[in-house]
Parts: sequence; C-alpha cells; structure tokens
Amino acid sequence: MGCIDAHVSLPKTLIFTHKATFSRCRKKGHFNFALTSDCLLPPISLEVLVPLEGLDRHALMGVLMKTLLPSVKPHLLKLLYASIGEINTIKLSILVKRLRRRLGLLPKTGSWSVVAPPVDLPRSRSLLDAFLQARAQGELGDHYLERLHVLGTQTRAALGIGRPGELEQMALMLYGGGAIRVGRHVVSPIDESVLPIVLAGYETIVADRMAFSPSAAAQLTALVATGSQRLIWLDRDYVRINAMPQRTLAEKLARRDRLKVVILNDIGFQYGAGVGTRRQVQSFLLKGWEVAVVCWSPGHDVAEPPVRGMPPAQGHWCGVKALLEVHQDTGLSQQQIIDRVSAEVMVFDPDLVVVGNLHGAKWPLDLLPALQARGPLVVAYMHDGHWVSGRCAYPGSCSRFRDAGCDADCPTSTEYPSLPNELIADAWQHRARVFTGPNAVPLVANSNWTRDLARARFGGSARLELVHLGLDHRLFSPVDRKLARRLLGIAEEGTLVLLGAVNVEDPRKGGTLFKQLYHELRARPDLDILLFGHLSEKLASTKSFGLVHDERMMPLIFNAADLFIGTATEEAFGQTLMEASACGLPVIAFKVGGVGDVINHGQTGILLQERSVAQILSTMDNLLSHRPASARLGSAGRIMIEQRFTLAHQAENWIDCLKRLC
Repeated sequence: MGCIDAHVSLPKTLIFTHKATFSRCRKKGHFNFALTSDCLLPPISLEVLVPLEGLDRHALMGVLMKTLLPSVKPHLLKLLYASIGEINTIKLSILVKRLRRRLGLLPKTGSWSVVAPPVDLPRSRSLLDAFLQARAQGELGDHYLERLHVLGTQTRAALGIGRPGELEQMALMLYGGGAIRVGRHVVSPIDESVLPIVLAGYETIVADRMAFSPSAAAQLTALVATGSQRLIWLDRDYVRINAMPQRTLAEKLARRDRLKVVILNDIGFQYGAGVGTRRQVQSFLLKGWEVAVVCWSPGHDVAEPPVRGMPPAQGHWCGVKALLEVHQDTGLSQQQIIDRVSAEVMVFDPDLVVVGNLHGAKWPLDLLPALQARGPLVVAYMHDGHWVSGRCAYPGSCSRFRDAGCDADCPTSTEYPSLPNELIADAWQHRARVFTGPNAVPLVANSNWTRDLARARFGGSARLELVHLGLDHRLFSPVDRKLARRLLGIAEEGTLVLLGAVNVEDPRKGGTLFKQLYHELRARPDLDILLFGHLSEKLASTKSFGLVHDERMMPLIFNAADLFIGTATEEAFGQTLMEASACGLPVIAFKVGGVGDVINHGQTGILLQERSVAQILSTMDNLLSHRPASARLGSAGRIMIEQRFTLAHQAENWIDCLKRLC
C-alpha cells in the first residue's frame, strides 16, 4: 500500500486537496486506484481497477475515464474534471507515476518509458498501412503524413499539439514510423505556467500551425527555445522550425550536443566495409547521437546494432533506408541518382554524412559535393584505396594512381570494382577535383596505410584525417576454450588452428596461398582446422562455419582455436585480426597494408615479411611449441584492444577528427 498527497494551488475561489492511493491487486497485472477530492463542490470518492501496462501520464487519465464510464454516472465524471481541471489532472498523474515507480509498479526502462499506444489506435510499421488509416482522420495533407512517418523514425517521444482529427493523424503516422511514445494535446489558450508540464518528457513537439493564434504560436516557440526539444510546425509548406537557435557543428561538438549522422554506403552492414559501418553506427549511438544508414542494398541485417553488456543506446537508431531502384543499371541518369539519394539523406537533416564504400551502388562521385552544398559536413571514409585511384580498391604494385595517373591502360580494369577503360582517366582526374581545392571533401582513413595512399596521391592538397575502427570489446572477449568448443560441438581436446576471411578464394585474402596452407595443415596429424568465410564450407575440416552473418558467433569461433592465421596479402586495416586479438588469441599474419596498426609485431602477434606457406608453418610450429609465450601474445593483444580499439575510443577519435575539420 502506498499513499501520496498532492496540494495544487488554484484560484482562491477553488482550493482543494486530493489523495491518490495505490494498492496491489490479486488480479495479475492490475492495481487498485482510489481518488478522493475535497473542494467547494460536493466531495467525491472513486475506486477503480486499472491495468499496469501501457500507461503514461496522459494515458493514465484516459484509462481511468474509460474504466469509470461504465460504473460512474457522467455527471460525477464531469464533476471530477470540473473540480481539478485538465492541467491539474496531468499534475496528479505525474505524481501518480512517481508513486508507481516508488512502489515498484512501473518498470525502469532507461530514460524513456516504453508505452503501448491506446487500444483504439492501431500501431503499424508500414507507411502504406499508417497512411491509409490516417488519411481519413483529419485534414492534414498527404505530403504531411508521409513526412510525419519519417519523423517517427527519428524520435522516440513526440507530442502532437493541434485539433482532435489532426492529432489522430499525427499519432498514427508517428507510431507507424517507429516512435515509442506519442502524446496528444488539443490546442487551447496557452498558459506559460502550464506548458512545461504539457511538454515534459518529449524530445520532439509537432504543432499544427493552423490551430494556433499568432500569440499562442509565439508563446510555444519561446518556451521550447529555452530547452533542448525540437519544435516542428506543420504549415502549408511543412517548414521545420527549430525553436532553439541553430548551432553550427563546431558549437554542437563543443557543447557535446546530440548530433545527427547519416552513413552512406552500398550494401548496409554486409562484408568487411559493412561490418566497419556497423561499428561506426555502434560508436555513434553510444555517444547519444541519432544515426541512419542510407544504402543501395540493405544486405542481410538492418536491425539496430546492439552492444554487449550495455543498456539500450543513449542515441536513436533511425534504421536502414535501402534504395534498390536507385542504380545506373535501372536507367537513371547520374543527376537523377544524385537528386534521389540527396533527398533521402536530407530527410534526416544531418549534421554529418559519412560516405563509405559505394562500389556496388555505382553512385556518382558528384554525390559528395552535392550533399556538401546542402549544408552538412560530408566526409569520405577510406575502407580501402578506391577514393584515391581511378577505380581500384587496392593498387598492389601499380603506382599509376600517384604518378602518371590511372588511364585506359589499367591492368586490372575488369576486376571489382570494374570500370570501362575509357572512363578511368576521367575518374582519376575527377577525384582530384572532389578531394582537393577550396571546397575539398575531407578524407578520413581507416589506417596509416590508407592515409599514406591519400598522401601519395594528393600530397598536402587534401583534408586528411585518421580514425581507426573499433569493436565491441565486451562481445569480442576471452571465453573458456573448452566451453567454446562444447558450444560449437567440437572435441574439447586437441590443437585447433583457425583460418578464415570474408571470402577465402579472394586473391587479396590469400587465394592460392590460403589453399596451399589449408592442404598442408590438413596433412598434419597433430592438429585440426577450423574455417570460416564465404566458400570455406566447400573445404573439409573439423568444422567450417561458412560466411558468418551472426556476429555473436565469431567470439566463440576465435576462442575455440589455439591460433589464428591471417593470409591476406593486401589489407587496408585488419578487422579479423582485431577481433582475434580482442578474444586473446595469438595471431600470425603478413606485414601488409594497415595490419601493422592492429598487430604489434613480437608483442601482440607475429607479422611475417615473407609471404610463403613455409614461413607461416615454421612460425606456427614455434608458437604451438611455446605455449606460455603464445599465451602472452594473446593477452597483450587483448590489452591493446582495450586501450586503443574499443567503440568508445572510436567515438572519441571521431569527435577529435570532426573538431579539426570544423
């Protein structure tokens, strides 16, 4: 049993005290609510049964009304509201909510209360379904409805203020877009002392301008300007107005304000660059930012990337927006592609646009300056060398990209990402126009190697930064080896060597060398092999996992092994090596590309200069015959990850980078 008194100041002609009492009820999921109110009007006393779930400060009184109606005469209900008024009812419900939390009746769910929509308001994630439901409810235009649905993807808690019909439309579209909590307030003469109570707890306020007088609109704008909420007016042109002064990115970074970020890439979270994109999303969400991904193809996973052992991210995940029809193969011109993609990106009103790999999308390079011209800071993230060459991702031994220039004589023009020979010279020259000069789009490298490529190409003319990728070091962490093997259905005893890459037949990931090493290891009676990666399922082994889509599996795979051998002969960074080190697994790899940023030779792993199977086998035998030294390598690798390559480090590195670019 709990009790709370609420004393509310009203005009001298109407001073009252009301008491709200809760008690647990035998009926599961319900509690008793008793309210007594003494005022100049005849006193009343009501007791009702109220469900626990799905109530916020507005929905509470709505449920009370619906619950009371069958058993209480209408004039008593009117008496209650006449006695305390709408605003004081809200004040009471706030006190009631605090009481519920104190009694343990309201579960804590972070900074937001997850509230189900009213039973008479269907919740739909489909734009079409929400649109069809909302269109008949009021007079808001069709284009307003679509944009409200988009807004629902960008906010967790929104309050609609307007006329009853339009409020229903707002709620339907906001819920449909994914908003967790949507309040509705019928516009009325505004009292500034009351508005803070009405607006409390919402991050976005959506107001129907046509329902406001000029003075009321000015009052609302002035009030929201004093806080951190967003005010969005619905008027004839759907003009968005931020009540608080528009701050520059530099000011937002200095104040540690929430940023809005759009990451642009070709295939969502798939493959190596996609995994890197997901990790960037994770680090931005952990900083409390709003993040969306706009891509050509969504890949296999579009869910919000979780972070192990952490509460729900303080930021807001706006989801993945795929534009499968926006591709040059569908007949669209380059300008049409730029217009379509830019429109989708600007829906989110971003402060920052991070452009990753666009190889598969074949979106034009002019998309970057076009986005930059619309206001946000646009940076090109170098997952490989594609931004600095005429077309290739890895130049290998070719030096054309930095010397005479890439041209029709490109020796690898048919390799991915391919480009007709006659277009390569123009593409190489065009990169200089985009990434150098007074309006240069900044380049952010993922390793010292990719940064060196950019320096070799552009010298000091480019705006160049370095931000290493990070990972979820709580997910990728040491697990008892025998436990990992039991979970994976592998014998607990014996020596296991792990081989793998995104695609084990990719020449850059080892290709022929990988297969040679595999056959040598298969012939060894003293050890077994674990494999992962696309096409690894075709090879006989103790166990092959193929291309692993569920990232949660990878720590178990790493921890089941005694040693990981990376066979990449060209590597921009080395995320797989980073993952192995995070799990405390000793690694052997070639000293190529950006691998040296992740593995410290002789301290956290072994980096080989000679790219040969014989050198790998010799080094492997040495490590396996000196287990204490091998274990020290793994432990040191784990420490290095904790000190330099966590998601938190990645986020802070991004902040430092952005401050320099501003």
